[in-house]
Amino acid sequence: MSVKVRLASGEVAIVDGYEWVAADPQLRTLLNTFKQPYGPSASDPDPDYSLAETVIGMLGGEIVSADPPLDPPQYGDPNPTPSTVSGAPLPEDGATKSTSPDRDVPDFTDPNVQKSTASESYAQASAPFKELLAADVVD
Repeated sequence: MSVKVRLASGEVAIVDGYEWVAADPQLRTLLNTFKQPYGPSASDPDPDYSLAETVIGMLGGEIVSADPPLDPPQYGDPNPTPSTVSGAPLPEDGATKSTSPDRDVPDFTDPNVQKSTASESYAQASAPFKELLAADVVD
């Protein structure tokens, strides 16, 4: 997408395909110094326009014309619902527990599941180490 700029000096240049075109070779060389060393960002929808904005910001001037950017690509359903994200329908009762036999997912809503606080978990995990530190170990 080409972009035509008029610099503050009155000179006109066009950036097309991330390359500058100008009547003056020295101006073209100067403008090309504003390019990113490894090329434009892959996420930039219009690298030519971004490069023209950078040059205008540094040298002054205005953008005379620009090709309109393409419409962004459409990726699937723009308003996904939980049932369309995975492709499988949700259970009727709204439960999200896995029905796959190869996955054992605990049901944290079950009142019979033992719950512990962080301090209890820390105490259980650190008990063996406390016993080792308390023991008199002689090498």
